[in-house]
Amino acid sequence: MLGCINLAINKARTARLFNKRTDALGCMAHPGAELYGIEESNRGDVTLIGGGLPVLCDGAVIGAIGTSAGTVAQDVAITKRDWPPLNPA
Repeated sequence: MLGCINLAINKARTARLFNKRTDALGCMAHPGAELYGIEESNRGDVTLIGGGLPVLCDGAVIGAIGTSAGTVAQDVAITKRDWPPLNPA
């Protein structure tokens, strides 16, 4: 599924842009919520589907990872599993 590649990249980009998990941002972006409409920012590259995770080391964000191709729950579980020594935001 080639579309999953761009989706994973955009999840990582979103997590890094806002230093938040994409599933958490998605919850804050529902109609009436404080970040409603945020997906229209940054040229529309913001992805609010779980699977994007900022990566921290010693309290500083050093990057982000994004996964796609499974269910949202699977994508979230994979990002958390693959980075256990670091502190997810």
